[in-house]
Amino acid sequence: RLGGDEFAILMPETLGDHAAAAAERIRVCLAAKVVERGDLKMSLTTSVGLVDMSVTSAENPDTFFNRADQALYAAKRAGRNCIVRADEIDSEADDSDDREPDMEKVDSLCHQLARLDAKFKRLFVDAIGGLVSALEARDIHTANHSAKVRRYAAMIAQQMKLPERAVQHIARAAMLHDIGKIGLPDSVLLKEGALTDEEWRLVQTHPVMSVRIMEGMAFLDQEIPAVRYHHEWYDGRGYPEGAVATAIPLSARILAVADAFDAMTSTRVYRGGRSIENAVAELRAGKDTQFDPAVVDAFLAVLAAGKIDEQILQEEQTLRDALPQNQLA
Repeated sequence: RLGGDEFAILMPETLGDHAAAAAERIRVCLAAKVVERGDLKMSLTTSVGLVDMSVTSAENPDTFFNRADQALYAAKRAGRNCIVRADEIDSEADDSDDREPDMEKVDSLCHQLARLDAKFKRLFVDAIGGLVSALEARDIHTANHSAKVRRYAAMIAQQMKLPERAVQHIARAAMLHDIGKIGLPDSVLLKEGALTDEEWRLVQTHPVMSVRIMEGMAFLDQEIPAVRYHHEWYDGRGYPEGAVATAIPLSARILAVADAFDAMTSTRVYRGGRSIENAVAELRAGKDTQFDPAVVDAFLAVLAAGKIDEQILQEEQTLRDALPQNQLA
């Protein structure tokens, strides 16, 4: 897999015509697949750029890859859902007017830059993910918290029929929502007793601190609202701004429910995790006050459908069972 929707297939000891026939079989099979999302039905298209090493001269593997890339973009310019061979565009290029701009090279360069940009974005996100892991490693009880919140938030967004791109933004925001806690001292983050007013004020700064970390990366601008507002309450009693109802971005309202559910069902240094039934009761009780009722209903539908990974819940139960009784809440 080369990118979000691009794949490379290597076919050793295969003639170009045979490779083209295999590509056509793949194209036909995918074209027959109909994807349904609500009332919308979509057919898949496949554009293929094919390079035959026996007829295309090249100095190194990167050159072969670039020739396949150029053929792929020629297929897209030809209307998509077709196969273009690199040797075909080579012969066309020989017959072309040299005074014309080489749009294939331009398109190929744009594509390579886009791929490089995507690679750097992944590296940045992976680096922040490393910070999240370092944060959670400070307290064994918060291990995998962000990953679980990401799963729950994505499931809620899908249940609410949000576009796939929105689901991806929400999932990424969930993974990064607590990164600002990296600046909290252990004396606050791991405190077993009640927080003082000053300590609580420090904790309440973490959404803003998370946003400050993320603002240095423009490609995370779609995730920032969810992170900034995920501790707002539906009735306006949350933080950091006291936003109310739909003034709170939907992504943040979704993240709030996912975060609260995992916080309630997970074991913490200062208390044991609650049962699923107890957490559900708390979510229901929080409708119209802490939580958006529609988001709570969507999450309860996810739970009722049995979509939550039983292994996650079982791991939390194991942690609760291992705690001394005086730590269970």
